[in-house]
Amino acid sequence: MPTTAPIGPSLLRKLGRRGLEWLFPADCAACETPLKNAPCGWFCEDCWRQLAAPYGPVCDLCGLRFESREITPASHCGDCIKAPPAFDRARVMAPYDGVAGKALRLLKYASYPAVARALVAQADLAQAPAELWRVERVVPVPIHPNKLRSRGYNQAGRLATALAQRIGVPMDDGLLFRQGPQLSQVGLRRAARQRNVRSAFRLAEGANVDGLRLLLVDDVMTTGATLSACARVLKRAGARRVMAWSVARQERS
Repeated sequence: MPTTAPIGPSLLRKLGRRGLEWLFPADCAACETPLKNAPCGWFCEDCWRQLAAPYGPVCDLCGLRFESREITPASHCGDCIKAPPAFDRARVMAPYDGVAGKALRLLKYASYPAVARALVAQADLAQAPAELWRVERVVPVPIHPNKLRSRGYNQAGRLATALAQRIGVPMDDGLLFRQGPQLSQVGLRRAARQRNVRSAFRLAEGANVDGLRLLLVDDVMTTGATLSACARVLKRAGARRVMAWSVARQERS
């Protein structure tokens, strides 16, 4: 008598997703086309593919994208030449004005923390220098305790957890703390952003980073002031190298 092959969990998940698409049709959060056979629950295949597109050429230090394509690989932007950041190297995944920004708004404001895992899984890590991933710990940029209480989670922490799992190193969200008043960086120029975060972070009591290579993770990078402020605290505490990675770059402040 012929036997029927058992249905595996992956097939069940696929059938379940197709059923949900039929019962609760949704549109892409970027282009608003219907989500049919989409790679994730928020964006269509074409939009989601944009996240892995090449981002360069960029400043070799802070990762700022140059307008000109005729740039040597080791070039630095004007801001890094005038005032180098405290971190050793930074890279981002995509520009904020696009799918990455829409995905981050889902992560931060629409209570979809699972977006963090999807973003990190889609990131083309080979675009960044290999040095960025040769670290001992991944450290999320902390948010103010008031925001943590209201949101319930730190979006940078969700991203850092997913990235740490992907590159195979521990994530440590207890190294840095945010202190002082809750001040927004939105709309501020470079100098104001730097003043805003100058004393905003401190090392946790008893934390030891002496000689370690660390990777800072944040959701959005604009001028790099926040990442630089965190890196400065870690460097003063003895960290050997501090790299930085963000999902998106806000290229127009």
